[in-house]
Amino acid sequence: MLADRAEDLTVVAGTSFDAGDHGDIRSFDQLFARPRTGESPENQAWDIARRAARASFDTARERPPTVAEAGQLALDTPSVAAIVARACASMERLAVRTFDRPALSAWIALHGSLATSDSGPAAISLRVARLWELLLAGKTDGLETQAKTTFEEASRRNAGAEAAEATVIRALVALSAGTLDDAAELARRASRMAHSGALPQEEYLANIVLARVGRYRGQTHLALHILAALARLAPRSWWGWIGWETLLAGGRRPRAEGPGGPNLSPTPSVVAEASLSDVIEAARAGARGTFDAAANRLSAAASVWPQLAQEATALLAALDPAGRSAPEAMAAWQRGETALVPFGLQCAGVSGEPDGQTESATAYVFAQPGQPARRLLVPGLPLLGETSVLARLSTPRSGARTETAIAALALSGESAVPRETFFRNVYGFPFVGHRHRAVLDVLCHRMRSLLGSSGEIRRQGYEAPGPRSGANAASAGPTITLTLREAVAVADRRCVLPFVDRVLRTLAMRGASSANDVVETLGIPLRSVQAVLQRLVSEGACAVERDGRHISYRIEYSISILETSA
Repeated sequence: MLADRAEDLTVVAGTSFDAGDHGDIRSFDQLFARPRTGESPENQAWDIARRAARASFDTARERPPTVAEAGQLALDTPSVAAIVARACASMERLAVRTFDRPALSAWIALHGSLATSDSGPAAISLRVARLWELLLAGKTDGLETQAKTTFEEASRRNAGAEAAEATVIRALVALSAGTLDDAAELARRASRMAHSGALPQEEYLANIVLARVGRYRGQTHLALHILAALARLAPRSWWGWIGWETLLAGGRRPRAEGPGGPNLSPTPSVVAEASLSDVIEAARAGARGTFDAAANRLSAAASVWPQLAQEATALLAALDPAGRSAPEAMAAWQRGETALVPFGLQCAGVSGEPDGQTESATAYVFAQPGQPARRLLVPGLPLLGETSVLARLSTPRSGARTETAIAALALSGESAVPRETFFRNVYGFPFVGHRHRAVLDVLCHRMRSLLGSSGEIRRQGYEAPGPRSGANAASAGPTITLTLREAVAVADRRCVLPFVDRVLRTLAMRGASSANDVVETLGIPLRSVQAVLQRLVSEGACAVERDGRHISYRIEYSISILETSA
């Protein structure tokens, strides 16, 4: 025992817990032994607070206290209530990072019943916990204003952890509202606040939200960069959330030491991450029964937070060729109205192995005779069964354009598509007759070759080339129609992995590589590769290694997160 008297224990314990807020928990286990029968309420309260703080780092190594245990103490005593309030704050934060809404609500109820001062530290931490409760319930109306007011109050009281958390909440509200730039700026601000205040747990929180926002902005390479560092540094209580974000960003699920590893408590975040992994693996294997069962588990697990539920629903719709209801943003993407996959799912389940092609499609169009076509994410292809997959031609560039052209026609259904509309959909710029007529002729020939017996390309309103054919064709309104004879799937290369992601995936596969090595793998011009590598170096995602005149690049996993002693 470090102290026998309650007042001495209060001083020592308070110092230990303050150090724990900054990531130093070395004194927790030596603070005092478990309370003996008849020990004072203060000692019992400190033991509950110690267990709560220790469990917030690793629930597998420390049994967290229950609300019932904490509620049995003499909470009408202000000194005991203040100690239990510390435990409540620790358990509330643990519930947030593990998506445990019932536990969060239970601890908030106890926290609010304590006989503590309305102006003390417990009050501001309780206010933040209530904001989290609203966010995880999807009640975001007015939440930005409440979080901003709470941030201002926390700043006045010099409550750094609560100020950082309130800023993270504002970032997540902005993300749910679709204001991605505001969300990114708020997450970065929270990360800087936590880092300068030496608050590692809040810094983990801010950075995981920053990775989440980056994924939504299409910056999956930066998201994976942050998540890889977090996976090495953050305590086990964060692994479920880290794993969820990593899988949706196209990263590989850690096996031995990451989410799903041994002795990992089945918190709601871990269950959700495991269900997500099962869905992706079942889709890749083409195991319909396994996929359906995993999809049901995922839907149930993701219901703990509306933002997760929306992502899960959208992902299942984008993977399943059988057709599922989807949020409108995902449904619009499936119909071909937009190219960017919504909800930051553009890399979900994408293999980490570069395919050596100039472009790496993340989506295919699945089309059947007489039925509307729709896009699917690549991992869902094996679920198509015996459907014919139209492979690209021998040359990457011609094959890419040919596939995209068939995909564009398939998404238009069996109705005739105006030539100008079709050309812009495929090439991205307007059709000019004297420049592009021959190009379109060649493209149609290649489409017919790629389709083979699966379908037919018909052109109407065209005349043989002649002095006046351009004007006549324009007045007749030339159209192109695709008629299918059997179900097909074809890559839509308007939906591709970002250039920087393809380069980073190459470095991850090959290890330290030169710019020429990347060119050899991806078939991309050297100058383009050099420009991307220089950008990645400036962002801190890559490091440069020099051996004489030979320069190579490797992925650098380092962000401004403090190492903890957990």
